[in-house]
Amino acid sequence: MKRHGSYARYVLTIEQGLLAWQQTDIIRVRCFSCGTTHALLPADVIAYCPYSLQFLMFLYNLLLLEQKPVAEVAVQQQLSVWSVYLVLRRYERCRARIGLVLFELGCQPADHQQFTARECLEQIKAYGLSSFIHRYWQHNRRYLWQSRFHNRASPPVAMGWHENGRAVFT
Repeated sequence: MKRHGSYARYVLTIEQGLLAWQQTDIIRVRCFSCGTTHALLPADVIAYCPYSLQFLMFLYNLLLLEQKPVAEVAVQQQLSVWSVYLVLRRYERCRARIGLVLFELGCQPADHQQFTARECLEQIKAYGLSSFIHRYWQHNRRYLWQSRFHNRASPPVAMGWHENGRAVFT
């Protein structure tokens, strides 16, 4: 791969408990074998999603672990109710893949069949978000909560594994 350029992207994050738009520079590379260009996303930026992984984990923590109502979270975070439901749908679509990685790490669900949403988040929290993101990428060859069905396998994350998600669970 050869560097092909870069572009700026805005991502919604949480900084000191407040929502903030953060500008991130994304590097593009051209692959010699397939002739296409790819974006090398940092681990906390999700393809086709305006929210950072840190913000998503914060919302999942509120909705699934603390079990706050969707309407309350939407008002508190200044989001539409529909946006919060879309975030939950994104999580549910990836829960089976998350469960497979957790099984690989030696975790067992309470019913010995399938992890609940709450169990998945508790296990990710126990394992460490940064380590889990890296393991998830190795297992699935795609970023955590990547949602487009037509995505090819993603190139390796060249910018390193960020520790932003750890502050979510303090």
